[in-house]
Amino acid sequence: MGYRANKVDRRYNDWHYSLSKRCEYMDLDGVEFNQSRDALLLLEVTSNPEKYTTVLRRLAQKAGLPAVLVMIPPAPEPLLSTTEIIVTVVWCPPETNAPPHGRMTLSAWGEYMEQLHAE
Repeated sequence: MGYRANKVDRRYNDWHYSLSKRCEYMDLDGVEFNQSRDALLLLEVTSNPEKYTTVLRRLAQKAGLPAVLVMIPPAPEPLLSTTEIIVTVVWCPPETNAPPHGRMTLSAWGEYMEQLHAE
């Protein structure tokens, strides 16, 4: 399956954001999972440096999964293997090896993803 950004349907998101503020909502950007369909990692990807992570952290704690915030450059800058990103570990179970964090290239993050799926 290839990249499908041109097929992303945001109608529900747009509709939900039109509701009152008491109807809080967050669309989770990603769940890395293995071939057995077991979840491995929760991801929120943003170019917003003020992104809140409270809900993501609480969800990760309840699920017992690591969660990360991946900061990417704002659009329309293309994402290349050499693009610098900033990864923040939002939460990680104590018995789990924490994902790498800090500044790194998208290529280095991809290497971690490959390693995560190989375990």
